[in-house]
Amino acid sequence: DIDLKDVLASHVKLNTGASNSNVTMPARGASVLDVEAGAASINIRVPDNTPARIRVKEGVTAVNVDTNRFPRLDSGMYQSPNFDASVDRAEINIEAGLGSVSVK
Repeated sequence: DIDLKDVLASHVKLNTGASNSNVTMPARGASVLDVEAGAASINIRVPDNTPARIRVKEGVTAVNVDTNRFPRLDSGMYQSPNFDASVDRAEINIEAGLGSVSVK
């Protein structure tokens, strides 16, 4: 479990194999999360009122993104409508093999 909600973190890398990871993104500032995962279950939470851009390169991964908050732009890309204009925002890049990824 990694809770960065109250941390000013500009760039975080998560490299994991067979695991279960829970990450809460920072609520303030511009942050980037790069995820490289094998057979993993990854749950990413973006704090309320923090816009995000999510890019997913997937293998045999079940991807569940909250499209009410982060509408799908095209294959593998989701983005909050106010992402580009916001100072406080999260950018999430996911490359995963087997497993599941959830972004809410």
